[in-house]
Amino acid sequence: MSTFDLAPPSLDAAREMLEDVDARNDLAKALAARGTLHQTMGEHSAARQMLEEALAIFEALGTVDETVRVRGMLESTQSAQDG
Repeated sequence: MSTFDLAPPSLDAAREMLEDVDARNDLAKALAARGTLHQTMGEHSAARQMLEEALAIFEALGTVDETVRVRGMLESTQSAQDG
């Protein structure tokens, strides 16, 4: 089993743990990572959902750098979906 195969369940487990301890910034980072993975796999709708959720958290927290980064990722996802 490759590292790539282990990523989805690992990120899902991280998401659950981070939600449990209310580590919102780290949760948003995990969501963004999962969104990136979905995008890499060509799952643009799922990628968009994860990235939008991450963006909402980053915006609520006022995390400027990550907000800019995730917005760029969303634009890339939209371009891939349109193209």
